[in-house]
Amino acid sequence: MNAPNNPYIAVLEKLQPKAAPDNMHHWVAVFDDVSSLFADPIPVNLLTTAKELSPQMIHFVASILQQTDVYLTLAIQFIRDNFKAYPEMYDIREDELSYLSLDVADFPLEFPELTFYEEEGDWLIRFAEGKFENCDPFGIAVAFKENVPTDIELLDDSEPMDE
Repeated sequence: MNAPNNPYIAVLEKLQPKAAPDNMHHWVAVFDDVSSLFADPIPVNLLTTAKELSPQMIHFVASILQQTDVYLTLAIQFIRDNFKAYPEMYDIREDELSYLSLDVADFPLEFPELTFYEEEGDWLIRFAEGKFENCDPFGIAVAFKENVPTDIELLDDSEPMDE
């Protein structure tokens, strides 16, 4: 089956509801072939308090997916630049410093996933694994406001989400 040419429809058709904690609603989809940087399919999560997804949210998600590699590159550059500038703050070990000179395509982060929140323009890219010690056990995330990376979230002290 061919994917529709309309990215809005492509996102809408793939989204499946999933169990969520508290009063949240969670939809998930997995997209193949949206990145040339990563070979594996990329999971996409949408989290809201509303029972229905807004057309604006779906359009926003579709617009990001049309440029997935742009945002993956921005996220990796943001992490790399901050790790270089503040190695102590991010607990970068001596044996990890050499990674900070690698190109985006070789930077040691793996298995990206995108998560969008109902706050307009708030979303993040989480890399589930990486060679940095601060990636264990849940990875590292870059928060975005629309198309601008705003923060790095170390997930090493996070806990799994209850369903």
